[in-house]
This record gives sequence, structure tokens and C-alpha cells, in this order.
Amino acid sequence: MGRPRTFDPEAVATDVANLVLERGYDAVGIDDITRATGVGRGSLYRVFGSKAGVIALALAGAAERDDARLAELTALVLASSAALDPLIRPELTRGLAIIGRAGDPELQLGRALLERHRQLAPPTRDRRHIYPNHTTDI
Repeated sequence: MGRPRTFDPEAVATDVANLVLERGYDAVGIDDITRATGVGRGSLYRVFGSKAGVIALALAGAAERDDARLAELTALVLASSAALDPLIRPELTRGLAIIGRAGDPELQLGRALLERHRQLAPPTRDRRHIYPNHTTDI
């Protein structure tokens, strides 16, 4: 018989959601999660099963709380490798439905992704990093 759990799974999911909002889904690994939450790797896997399980709970929690960051979190997860994960897809569908009730979901998701892009890549006149084979400034 194992020791009793000493952490709140929903609090861990919220912390992981903050990491994903800060860095993006694919940039956050299990080691990042253990450092940020103080929860051991074994405990994370025992409770959530995987990183996708943590994100599924984070999306569910954001939807239940009607969190203002739901659109951004949903957009980031949709744009990641996790979008097809069977644990995450139902929560993405639920999040999209909630976003849709609040207005045009594509517009909200697009705005969230665009804002995220602006945060990560400030505008520049030199677009050679985007078009490496282009020889003149755009």
C-alpha cells in the first residue's frame, strides 16, 4: 500500500496549464512539470498517466471555471502534437464548444494564437528567418 497523496491534482493541472501558456505544450516536459509542481515523476504518472492526462485535467478545469485563458490554452494545445491525443480530444471539443457559445470560436482561437506568436516572435522588418531562400528584404 502506497503513501497517501499529498498534492491536489487540480492544483497541479493549473500549474501545468500556466507552464503551457508560458512555453507552449511541446516545450514542456515531465521534468519541467516535476520541477514546477514539486510532485515526483512516479506520482504524476500514477495520478495522471501522462503529460496529456495533466493537460486534459487542466483544460477541464479551465472550462469548468470559465477561465479567461481557456481560448489561449485551447489554441496552444490545438497547435501542438497533443491535438490528436485521445485523452485530450474530448476536453478540446468541450473547450471549443464553450468558446463557441461566447462568440466566433475561430476568431477567438485565431486571436489567441496570434497574440501568442507576437509574444514569442516580436515583429521585425527582416523576414529572412521566415523565408531563408529569399534574397531581398520584404
